[in-house]
Amino acid sequence: MSSAGAGIASYAAPLSPLRERDTTALADLFEREDLDEIEADVSIHLHWLWPEPCWEEEPLDFFLEESF
Repeated sequence: MSSAGAGIASYAAPLSPLRERDTTALADLFEREDLDEIEADVSIHLHWLWPEPCWEEEPLDFFLEESF
């Protein structure tokens, strides 16, 4: 049997299903009073990581280079 025709049924089952305590812990994690503050903090830190645009560089200049 080829892997291309196997379909989604060929994937392995989860090693361990989610239990009631797992879903409760996940719900508690996302039902916090300070979730908006956490979201704002993450957004600020991600904004700091955003790269600056390189206006001086031409994106296709590497085609003009003769490096071979």
